Amino acid sequence: MTLPSYFLDNPYNVEGTEVVGNKLSPENELIEYFVQFRNDDLLDTLNTFEFNLEINENLILQKTLMENKDSFRNILRDAITMGTILLNFDRDDMVNINLQGKRLRNNIKINLEVPSNITLKELTASDYEGDVVTFEAKVSYWSKKRTITHMADYKCPDCGDIITRPFKSKIKDRCVEDKVFYEFFKPNISEDTRRITLREISDDFSEGKLPVSISADVYGKTVWEIELSDKVIVTGVFRSIPLRMENGKISQEFIPTIQVISVQNMKTDKMELPDMELMKKFQDLEAEGKLVEAVIDGFAYNIYKKRNEKKAILCSLIGSIWIGQVGKGNPPMIHILFVGDPDTFKSTIMKYVINVSDNCVLADSTTVSNAGIKAIAIKSDDGRWSIRAGLLPEYHGGVVFLDEFGDLKSDIYADLKAPMIDGWVSKHVAGEDFNGRAETGILASMNPTDGVYDDSKSILENLSVLKKPLITRFDLITKFSIDFNNAYDTQIGEHFDKCDFEGKPESFLKDEEIKLFINYVKTIT
Repeated sequence: MTLPSYFLDNPYNVEGTEVVGNKLSPENELIEYFVQFRNDDLLDTLNTFEFNLEINENLILQKTLMENKDSFRNILRDAITMGTILLNFDRDDMVNINLQGKRLRNNIKINLEVPSNITLKELTASDYEGDVVTFEAKVSYWSKKRTITHMADYKCPDCGDIITRPFKSKIKDRCVEDKVFYEFFKPNISEDTRRITLREISDDFSEGKLPVSISADVYGKTVWEIELSDKVIVTGVFRSIPLRMENGKISQEFIPTIQVISVQNMKTDKMELPDMELMKKFQDLEAEGKLVEAVIDGFAYNIYKKRNEKKAILCSLIGSIWIGQVGKGNPPMIHILFVGDPDTFKSTIMKYVINVSDNCVLADSTTVSNAGIKAIAIKSDDGRWSIRAGLLPEYHGGVVFLDEFGDLKSDIYADLKAPMIDGWVSKHVAGEDFNGRAETGILASMNPTDGVYDDSKSILENLSVLKKPLITRFDLITKFSIDFNNAYDTQIGEHFDKCDFEGKPESFLKDEEIKLFINYVKTIT
């Protein structure tokens, strides 16, 4: 049997098995496994253009990966494609085999599940150069999409004869008739590629520390399926690639890069919900009229009183739904601004959100300037310009806490106004138009313009550093002030001492319980 020429140049015997020395090629070892154990899945793949497998389902997959790290992605795709075509088409129908095989190979989605074995922070060239690694990360930014050519057509410059070969800038084949070298004519098989930057999943930037990141090259359908800010599990080969050429020679500086084999979405849209036992606890508290109290009192319990302020933050974490037309009606985001004197715990309360939410970020004015609100252009080490999603699209569906809100730059305020109303960001950056959903609640805290709150002035006068159109975007503005009352100071001190010695009271919900309560309420709003 003869198989499509675009798969491999080597001939196959009548059983469809290519032999290299005394053993099967890695493609055919996988074909035999898939045909024997995944026959039904191969039959379905021609219609679904999708194939699911786990790296640990059979030792042949692990063996092939370890022996062919750099080419495993193509070997796996070729094996699934060839196996699918062989089972679905008559072996004499070469025209259809070539046509459908090429179509399937270029469009198949392979969902390869590989368990995580390392964190991004642990990944170093000295320990992992050339190794296959799997880790969790967030897609931070990407450069423009490009294409790479695997197979190309080469043409005889004299007689016009055309041959197909694996792509090289020059090949050594000569035309039989004219004895001249074939020259590159056009790509035959190409696929999309994009360089992205992956960063560790860390959502507390309040100290101005930026997370660890690494470059990665993705290929094929993955280029179109991943989005900026996606949380993913990435499997690939750790390789250092030359940073630049110096006087025609490779420099000693290399960029650590992941040559991606597979990307699994972490499916963060499926929120963790309370189990039956916790739901029973919620129902019992509700029957006693104590559920709301238990949630509010359990949130930032070490901060004395401020129950309305805590309730407002919890409402922002839960959000709402669009009322009216999406993008034009009342948005689901709830924006809150705390303003007041220093040392009144306004920032401390807001910072507590990271304990009860999986989709939030804490950022000060420095971090906001570096990360941007909508999107910013980043020049990578290799000289490419990339797009990085700003804080609002990155935390779509969650909240962003902006500390020192009065110290932000004027362009940040300008970028905030529109998405706070319509939940959408648009910006032309790095030569591309970036658009993204940004239904993100804003939690902000700031000192008054004069340092302390002046009750003789209006709220607008105390916030004179902000323009009125931006102030009106907030759904709630709460004043924090110092109470020069000895009795109140004593009560605060006693409350702190009690929290330090006794911890959170049993009647209050724990942080994890509050998080699950918020997730549950989100499903019914």
